[in-house]
Amino acid sequence: MNYIDITQNRTTHSVKHRVVKIVNREGIQGPPGKDGITPSINPDNGHWMLGDIDTGLASYGAPGHTPYINAEGFWCINGENTGVPATGIPGKDGCTPYIDNETYHWFINGEDTGVSAIGKNGETPRVQDGFWWIGDVNTGYEVLTREAIPELLSFENHLCFPTVGNVKNLYVDSSSNELYRWTGSAYARFEVPYEYIDCGGAQDYAVQTASNGCQCGCGCRP
Repeated sequence: MNYIDITQNRTTHSVKHRVVKIVNREGIQGPPGKDGITPSINPDNGHWMLGDIDTGLASYGAPGHTPYINAEGFWCINGENTGVPATGIPGKDGCTPYIDNETYHWFINGEDTGVSAIGKNGETPRVQDGFWWIGDVNTGYEVLTREAIPELLSFENHLCFPTVGNVKNLYVDSSSNELYRWTGSAYARFEVPYEYIDCGGAQDYAVQTASNGCQCGCGCRP
């Protein structure tokens, strides 16, 4: 940092000046200061304390005031009316939707929503290639005629089945509740046993087959 040193000769009143440069030098570091005091709260009055000195400053704010609604319906705080109503302005009545008699669309406030109040007509199932079809979709369910429905025959056990079965009938082993079908050469058991099988008409069949030599009257092989 530079500054100009101006001197004046008192006899001749002449002025001289010179430029003087000041060089700052780092001084000697002083001794470390003492540790400060961590403030604490006086448990008796809640004031901030610095050591043993009570600062007189509260460590918490003054208790607030619970708002309430006055008789006119406004919010009040500490006895003063805020002018804010406690309830909003009642809304307008809504419009009841209705169905137009010509388009059968839902209307709201005179406007067509474009939403139909009735569903579209379904498609009538049809039979094709022996299966039920709905539209262009094959349901996979086979059409069974009365002649194709198998007759259900119940026996005491599978040893009582006729020697030669009928491919159109179903055979029930009552002892295990398992279902069999005659394949043309042998009886094949279904994988899933029936929990309950209607055995109506089985007794008549057993009587008819008793002439084959069945001793128990159920039509089993002798």
